Amino acid sequence: MLRFVLRVFGFLFSWLAIGSLAALAALAAVFVIYGRDLPDYAQLSNYEPPTLSLIYSGEGDLMDEFARERRVFTPIYEIPDLVKDAFISAEDKNFYQHKGFDPRGIAAAIYQAAMEGGRLRGASTITQQVMKNFLLTGDRSGERKIKEIILATRLERTLSKDQILELYLNEIFLGQNSYGVTAAAEVYFNKSLEELSLAETAYLAALPQAPSVLHPVREKARAIARRNYVLDQMALEQAHFDAAPQAFFEAWKRGAQIAGHEWFGDGTREGLQRATTKWDLRPNMLMLNDALGVLSSGQRMFLSAMVSFYNAREGGAMLKRCGFEGLSDFGGLDLERRQVIADLTLHYNGW
Repeated sequence: MLRFVLRVFGFLFSWLAIGSLAALAALAAVFVIYGRDLPDYAQLSNYEPPTLSLIYSGEGDLMDEFARERRVFTPIYEIPDLVKDAFISAEDKNFYQHKGFDPRGIAAAIYQAAMEGGRLRGASTITQQVMKNFLLTGDRSGERKIKEIILATRLERTLSKDQILELYLNEIFLGQNSYGVTAAAEVYFNKSLEELSLAETAYLAALPQAPSVLHPVREKARAIARRNYVLDQMALEQAHFDAAPQAFFEAWKRGAQIAGHEWFGDGTREGLQRATTKWDLRPNMLMLNDALGVLSSGQRMFLSAMVSFYNAREGGAMLKRCGFEGLSDFGGLDLERRQVIADLTLHYNGW
C-alpha cells in the first residue's frame, strides 16, 4: 500500500514538474517573440517634451500662449514630495521596490476582477504607464500588455527611478487638455505645485485612471470619492513610514538577542538590554568577519543577512562567503530567524 501511495505521489510530482517546465518554456518563448522589434526606449533618456509657446508684450506681460497640448515641464527635483507621494500612493505603491512590473499588484488586480466580476484594472506600474504613453498604443490587448512589461523591465535597467518618475509626472494626461502635474495644477486650481493643498494634490493624483469621468463639476461625487481614496492611501503609507523606525529597531533587537549580544553594540548583555536605538546595537564588523569561518552555517547566514541591512556592501560580501544564492537559502533557518529577516525587510527605511 505504501509503495502504491509513493508511486502516485511520484507520478503527480513528475507531471507537476513537467507542467511547470513547459509553462516556463512557453512564457520564455512569448517574451522572446514579443521582445523583438520593439520601439527604442533609449530615446527617453534625452526626452524634450513639447511645451507652451508664450507671447509677451514689450513690457514683459504675458499676452497669449499657444500649444496643441498644455504642458509645462518640471524637473523631478522641483516637484514637491507631497505630489510625488500622492501619485505613487494612488498608482504604484511598490514603485521603488519593483523592477518594472509588479507581480503582487498584478495578482491583487486579478483577484479583485475575479471577485467583482469586472475588467482587470490597476495592474500597470508607473514604469509600464510611461511605456504605454511614450512608445505604445493605448489599446487593451494582451500583446500590448506583454510588450509594455518587456519595455518596462528594460527601461528600469537604463534609467533611475527618479528619471522614470519625472517622465511620468510630466507626460501623464490629467484632463482639460493638461499634460503633466504642473499644467494640471494651473488648469484646475490656478496654482503652482508648491501652493497645492493636500486635498488638491490628492485630486490630481486621482485623475490618471479616468480624467474624463472625474470632472470636479460634472462628476463631483465620483471625483470626491476617488480623491478620498487617494487620501486614505497616503495616510496608510505615512502611518507605515512613521512606524517603520521603531518597528525596525524592535526586529533588530530581537535579532541581536537571537544571534547573541556579543556581536552587537558594546558586546554585553546589559548593553543589549538598555539599547534604545539601532545605533546602540551596531554590529561588530571586525569580530564578525574574523569569526565567520568558524560559525555554524545557520549562524553565518543569519548574521550576514542582518549585517546587509547595516552595510549592504559588507553584508553582501559576507553572504557571498556563505555561498548565498537567493532568498530560498533562508529556508534552512528556523522560523524565528526567518521572521526577523522578514520584519527587517518590511520596515527597513535606511540605516
